Amino acid sequence: MTLSFVDIINIVGITLSFVLALLILFSKFFRSTTNQYLGFTILIIAIIGLNNWFWDINKHPKIISLLDIPLWQFLYPVTLFMFFYKSAKGNWIASSWYKLLFIPFVVLSLLNGIITFQNIFKLYSLPILTQEVVTTFYKGISLLTAIFPITMMLLSVPLVFSKVKRDAAKWLRWIWTGMTFLIVYGLFLEAGRFFTNQKMSLQVLWVFVTLFISWMSYLGLYKFKLSNDRYQIRLLHRSESQKQTKKGNSYFNEIIRLLSEDKLYRDPNLTRDTLAERLGISAGYVSQIITAETKDNFTSLINQYRIEDVQYMLTNPEFDQYSIVAIGLEAGFSSKTTFFQAFKKATGYTPNAYKKEQRGSDL
Repeated sequence: MTLSFVDIINIVGITLSFVLALLILFSKFFRSTTNQYLGFTILIIAIIGLNNWFWDINKHPKIISLLDIPLWQFLYPVTLFMFFYKSAKGNWIASSWYKLLFIPFVVLSLLNGIITFQNIFKLYSLPILTQEVVTTFYKGISLLTAIFPITMMLLSVPLVFSKVKRDAAKWLRWIWTGMTFLIVYGLFLEAGRFFTNQKMSLQVLWVFVTLFISWMSYLGLYKFKLSNDRYQIRLLHRSESQKQTKKGNSYFNEIIRLLSEDKLYRDPNLTRDTLAERLGISAGYVSQIITAETKDNFTSLINQYRIEDVQYMLTNPEFDQYSIVAIGLEAGFSSKTTFFQAFKKATGYTPNAYKKEQRGSDL
């Protein structure tokens, strides 16, 4: 069998989707109830892509016929909606009610299975399943395939565009926009099938899916993981013990209080000017006070607090589930490079080596 360039892109996209889905579902790095819904969505999309690719090349192995029995197009809109719902910390659907969203998938897949086992596998012959009934059923499926995903995406609009927390908003809106575009494109294909009774090729659609999944695997998962880690780290820090305030200059005492209690050093944009404005004095006087009390400069003092914060998190098992980069960013470093350079200069170790040295055999 000769594969075209588009076929190869489809295969790569489908394979990438399967790998990405399994990574989300089983990797400790991404594991969470919210991400599980995203993982299942990508897995379902991969199965749909595999089924449609075999249809496009006019191959129908038995395993694909079996995978075609569940009407996945009524499942991925629900799992995607639940991903948006969990990301937005929604609480307006009772746990017993959201299960009702799965009814269309269960009922229609059951009916499709009955038809498939008669027409494809020839296991039985039911008089009621005439050609007219089967045709009407699949006409209805085509119509519902156009309506159901769009309905679920519209239901998710208030979740994505108003309720989701700021750190995740941009990524979730891109996912919503990308998936809506793909669903609308699929809607036109289903409309063609509905009116012509012929299934349209999905080759171009799956080129778009390939590009979208590739983009999401980098921009989405990695960066969203960092922002989510930082959000969770903030919650854990609420119970963290506070540093002792040094005695001496009253302004210096206030600087130490702001760093110890208000954790100003966690702001990557913190400067002498912003600290001076907080104290009601000049930036030059801030530098003079810090130098007189610590024999060091403003940057060194701020980095000292940041590094001590990172050291605490690296040696505390409560933070094991978070990446080292996320910990550094949460401590106030503006980038991975700045974080690693400052940490190595202060401790003589990279963050990862420091963690292994301090935790020893516990890791």
